[in-house]
Amino acid sequence: IDKNIQGKLENIYDNFSNILLGNIKGASAPGFVAWKVNSKGDILSPTNALIYYKKSNLINDKNNVFLTPAEYSIENNGDVVISSSKINAYGKNLLFAEFYTRNDQNNLVTHRTGGFVIPEENLIKKDGKVIIKAQFLKDKPDLYKIENKNMVFNNKYYTIDLKGIVQPQSSVVVIDHKTGLIKGIVGGRGQKGSKFLNRAASSARQPGSTIKPIAVYTPALANGYTVATPIDDIPYYNEKGERWPNNWYKSYRGLMSLRRSVQSSINVNSVKTLEHVGIAKSKEYLTKMHLINKNNPAGDTFVSKGENGKINDENLAAMGLGAMSDGFTNLALTGAYASISNLGTYIEPLTFTKVVDSEGNVILENCQEVEEVVSQQTAYIMKDVLRTTTNFGVAKLAKIPNMEVGGKTGTTQDNQDSWFIGYTPYYTVGVWLGVDNPQIKLKESSETAVKLWGKINTSIHEGYKPIPLPKPDGITTCPVCTISGKLPGPYCSKDPRG
Repeated sequence: IDKNIQGKLENIYDNFSNILLGNIKGASAPGFVAWKVNSKGDILSPTNALIYYKKSNLINDKNNVFLTPAEYSIENNGDVVISSSKINAYGKNLLFAEFYTRNDQNNLVTHRTGGFVIPEENLIKKDGKVIIKAQFLKDKPDLYKIENKNMVFNNKYYTIDLKGIVQPQSSVVVIDHKTGLIKGIVGGRGQKGSKFLNRAASSARQPGSTIKPIAVYTPALANGYTVATPIDDIPYYNEKGERWPNNWYKSYRGLMSLRRSVQSSINVNSVKTLEHVGIAKSKEYLTKMHLINKNNPAGDTFVSKGENGKINDENLAAMGLGAMSDGFTNLALTGAYASISNLGTYIEPLTFTKVVDSEGNVILENCQEVEEVVSQQTAYIMKDVLRTTTNFGVAKLAKIPNMEVGGKTGTTQDNQDSWFIGYTPYYTVGVWLGVDNPQIKLKESSETAVKLWGKINTSIHEGYKPIPLPKPDGITTCPVCTISGKLPGPYCSKDPRG
């Protein structure tokens, strides 16, 4: 870990909202997220299921969970019958719902509540209602009391996370792709201590379009495609005869080169190219990039047909569009991109190389796995495609002063996850944003992730000298007809399509 880089990353994450949004105090909705609330202010899922209560609707001013008279009844025999989504039962566990607040930077903050154990014979779930038997309540007479007709549960029996977790969450990984050493890593916002979830290394999320360069177009370039190969963006139909997939621009653009297909993140062309290259061939390259562990399938987050015959990642939607069962961690995905940045050689990302005692004796050596993924020439061409991709759309926000950059955006369905993974001559950097509960979506697709990537790299490259992209021998350039993908004929320049 580079202390200077790590310090700059942590400073950016400590000032996350101000850096990316400025002053948004007083806004009607929290920053970053596209929330959906009911008339009471509780957060709803896209299907209108209640997922977070407004704090005052779940917890009173003494931090006790309460039920209104309409949410409970006390039977003649002393049983308590609860008909509210505030309380649920799983086995012998009585669980309380979660709630939210908004902090002084107008960020959404989600809070967990605990529960407690009730012997199964005294806890019944029936017809959508939870019943606590009178026998248990005799042993716990202070479990609840009635205040102003509300049933108030004593918080000595359960925990409440009053600090909460700020949303959306985010992670960043900075890898020196020439050595594989991790120079900086942040696994979340606003959390400290040993219970901190490192989302960069431990949380797998769907990669969206960041999958395309590594699972589709790098294998294609290594197996006969060039950046000028035309791919026809016209309606495609799946095995059910349905028109699928849709492009983000809701239309079709006809013949597009491979380079333009990456630049415009064309879903149809990614699926078509993957189908032509083959799922098996694509898996070979994901294995070389260590996103698939063929020797220990349980040791990766890729779901193979062998692991699940019905729901798995060996299909066009998962490997061509990033709609994967579990997805990948930011660390694993950035490590895969680093193999392209390093001109085709994968080097396992490490946070340490060895452990020595006070006398310098090596007591543990952390040996890196190194594997050639593609030739230097293929990797150089893919890097060049990623470089020109940052000349278009929101990816232009990744540009940093006097430094060559390249990379790819990624967005999952309904803005559930937002990614940008890219390179500079010095580092490969991956940025992810999303809400821990994926039922809450982001306001923007990939713009915020790209903007954050640009801010991070502008900061950590301060004082660095620009370095040109090294070009290996064996690269040929020439004019190409954009329709045929072949050498242009005498009339190509006269074509009205250019």
